[in-house]
Amino acid sequence: MGVPCSKFTGGNAKFALGIAGNATTLALLVVPMFTFVRPVWNDGSVGDGTVHAYLVAMFNSVMWALYAASSLPAGTLPFFYINEVGVLLQLVYIIFYLGFATEEKQRRHDLVLLLAVDAVCVMMTALVYFMVMVTHRWSVTFVAVIASAFGASMHVIPLFDLVPNIVGIVSASLQILVYLAYRVHGYSNRRDKGCGLEELTVSPV
Repeated sequence: MGVPCSKFTGGNAKFALGIAGNATTLALLVVPMFTFVRPVWNDGSVGDGTVHAYLVAMFNSVMWALYAASSLPAGTLPFFYINEVGVLLQLVYIIFYLGFATEEKQRRHDLVLLLAVDAVCVMMTALVYFMVMVTHRWSVTFVAVIASAFGASMHVIPLFDLVPNIVGIVSASLQILVYLAYRVHGYSNRRDKGCGLEELTVSPV
């Protein structure tokens, strides 16, 4: 006999979705090994890359780990482990970035950001432990909302790295349009003036 439909749509379906979600999360955590670590290792420099996305991703993993820890033992132990792995991997990416950053000023700036994010992570860990697990003044949903907000910001931050390029493209396009408009307008004016001179030249005195 097969698994009853009601039983499958309950615990089994939830377990399957949990496994799929954790596998997807692990795959996303490993992707920078190929898109970031390998190119930087080959080039010997991070170039124009920034560390901001990895800092936000590390804080996001910390918040989801806190959510999973505050929800135990409600089947969130694998979710807790996968986000702990995420914290470690993001920290490895950040240290790797700092090691290959060529500008000393930028390296110091990013190191300060890392220390600041670490301080916020420690503060949030203490707050969640006290407010959620001890006094129960915060709900677990509140922690999930914070984690979701930072998870969404992970997809927005790379757009800020594109802003200077977008501004440059728009500025260059506007300059080209102004130049073309000036050329067309100037040619039209010269043509009109030329016609006027011809008429003055051939007209009798």
